[in-house]
Amino acid sequence: MNLKLKNVYISLANDEYGLNHQYLLQTMDGFLLSMCLPQKFKKHTTPEKIFETIYFEKLDKVNKDVPINEIEIDFSKNRIKTTRKNY
Repeated sequence: MNLKLKNVYISLANDEYGLNHQYLLQTMDGFLLSMCLPQKFKKHTTPEKIFETIYFEKLDKVNKDVPINEIEIDFSKNRIKTTRKNY
């Protein structure tokens, strides 16, 4: 799945961009992604951190019965892997 957020930044003077919108995304499996973008940045630079990810077990609508023991996030493969163990 691809998610494209539009109008996040607006163009300012001197090749700068300013933050125009903030987004908070929630997944069905309990993850919240909140934006961590700078208020301003120069053209042709990439922010170091785009999202912060937090897992809330109470928001997990997919696997309510078995708790998560481990979460692995691999950005190079665009993957979030969870390990659930029932003891």
